[in-house]
Amino acid sequence: MAQPEDTTFSVPRFLSFIDWAYLYEAAKATDEHFASKISAISISDGRNEIGNINATRQSLLRAVFISSYAILEQNLGKR
Repeated sequence: MAQPEDTTFSVPRFLSFIDWAYLYEAAKATDEHFASKISAISISDGRNEIGNINATRQSLLRAVFISSYAILEQNLGKR
């Protein structure tokens, strides 16, 4: 008798890796958007704005790391 496929939250395990791919693409697109905004701002006029954008980029990277870790933890916890 064949064993059923291991699932994470009733979703096949391979779909969790698709989550990683979407997360990566979204983070990459957002980071490129922020980089283009920074390059459009003159350094002397927008130091505060550049600082705010960089802080937002750092928060985004932290959120991506936490989300990635959660996906990994879900997959390792099911074994």
